Parts: sequence; structure tokens; C-alpha cells
Amino acid sequence: MLPAAELIEAEGRHIAGLPRPERAVLATPDTTLSPVLADGLHVVDPGMVVVTDRAVVFLGHDGVREWTYARLSGVAHDRRAPFTLMHTVDENSISGLLLPPAAADGFRFHVTLAFADAIGERAAVVAQLDQVIAAHQHARPSPPVMVTSDQAPLTAIVTTLSLAMVVGLAVALSPIAHSSAPGGPDQPPRAATGPAEILPTEAVGLRIVSPRVPEPANSASGR
Repeated sequence: MLPAAELIEAEGRHIAGLPRPERAVLATPDTTLSPVLADGLHVVDPGMVVVTDRAVVFLGHDGVREWTYARLSGVAHDRRAPFTLMHTVDENSISGLLLPPAAADGFRFHVTLAFADAIGERAAVVAQLDQVIAAHQHARPSPPVMVTSDQAPLTAIVTTLSLAMVVGLAVALSPIAHSSAPGGPDQPPRAATGPAEILPTEAVGLRIVSPRVPEPANSASGR
């Protein structure tokens, strides 16, 4: 049972471009089905549809439409739009159902199989399904090829190296910011010009680093 479907009718029995009846199950991706109807078709009534082993029954707002398999001459599934036409042996006009694209494949499978079963051709449809499944298994995509880091694109390598350099620089600078000043992070840094001593300066309250100046060689002899 499909809770959403629309009853459609054709303006005549011989309209160019409409699908022909065939007992075939055609797997069509949902993304390739357009909800636009072909020329010569129009929507009559919205409702729901039920597929049984004897008939396809449409329950619409304006009434009920039933297609028994005994009165069907063929079922035509469109390959471009998600609609199916029911060809009967005693009707002057052609009618059918427009379905949501996501539900079209399931509906077509059940209708085709039920109709084939009713006319004694179930085995032929099952054999065709086996061929479709085998072709699908044979057409499976090959597994992806494993690659190494040496095969990575140049942009990925550059990005990785740039990130590593930024992280390394941040780690290298982190202890300098916290320990460059003697006595703790609140103290100003001292000059790194060579061996030095710390002189007290009470007036300013700061530690000033003064480099040691060697005495002249003749100062010792003048004493």
C-alpha cells in the first residue's frame, strides 16, 4: 500500500512519447525520475493505491478505480517520470498512476510481479530479476586504492609542516615569557651582555644589570 498516489489519464490511446507495455522490471535511480508528466497526460484525482494478487486498486477522493489483472493487456512504466500506465482490453482511454519518485521502483516491482503471476509468466520475470542482480553484482565499484603519506598532495604536506612550525614556535616561546625575568614573571628582564652583577637601587626599586668592567693593567702597579 502506498499512502500517496495520483490518478492520471491520457487524452487518447495513441499519444506519441508514452511508454509501451512490457513485462520487465527496470531499476531506475530516484534522482533520475522527474515528476513532470508527459504531454497528453493529466492528473485526475489524488489518493492512495493498494497492490494485491488480483488487482491494483486506487482509492481517491472522488472514487475508486480498480484494474484487475484479468482485464489488463499490459503495464507500461515510464523511464523518465514515476508514472505507470494500465492498458486494458476494453477501455478507449488509458489511465494509470503517478507516484512519488522514491516509491516508484517498489511499486513497479510489485505490479510487474503480480501481473506476471496472474498470466502465468512469473518464472520469466524471476529469471529477468536474476539477470539484473547478477549484472549489478558484476558492476560493483572496485575498492579504493590505499595510499601512503609520500603520495599526499603538496598542499597537504605544506599545511602539515606549517602547523607543526606554529605549534613548535608556541611551545618554544612559552617558557621564555614566564621565566625570562629573574625572581618571577613580575620582574623585568635583565640584559644578557655577559657576566653581570645586580646592584641595589633604592630610589627606583628596580634591579639594574651592570656589566663588569675589567680594571686597567697598570692600576695595580700605581698603588
